[in-house]
Amino acid sequence: MPQRLLGKNCGIYADALPNLIEKHFFASTQTRIRDDHALSRLWWNYEIAKTCSPDEVDSALELILKTADIRSNFVERIWMTSRRSIASAVLKAMRSDPWITSVEQNFREFMKSLNKLGGGIVFEALAESEIEAFVQDCVSNARR
Repeated sequence: MPQRLLGKNCGIYADALPNLIEKHFFASTQTRIRDDHALSRLWWNYEIAKTCSPDEVDSALELILKTADIRSNFVERIWMTSRRSIASAVLKAMRSDPWITSVEQNFREFMKSLNKLGGGIVFEALAESEIEAFVQDCVSNARR
C-alpha cells in the first residue's frame, strides 16, 4: 500500500507523523529540548540573544536566525553561547562585517577559525578589546 502524503506538497508522510510529534513536542533530552522542541527552541533563541546582547536583543535575534545554518552553528555551540564575552564579540563582528553572514560558506569558515584559534583561551580573563581583536583575527583568517 502506498504511503499517504499529508497536505499538498508538504513532503510529510502520515506514518512519519508520530515521530515528528514526539520529536517536536516531547523532546527527551536536554539537547533535543534546546534544538528540536517547538516551543523551547523559540525560547532558547531569545534567551541566547538576550544573554549575548542584552542591549540589542532584536538585532541579535535577527542575526542568529538569519539562516538555519547560522542558528545551528551559533546556538548549538554551547561552549560559545554560554560565554557571553566571546558570543557578544561574535555578534558584534556579524553586525559590523556583512561578509561574515553574506554567504553560508563565509560563516562556516569564520566558525572554523574561531574553533581552531580559540581553543584553550580563557575569554573571561581578557579585556573586551582583546576579545574583539581575537574575533577580527578569526575573520581575517576565514577570508584567506
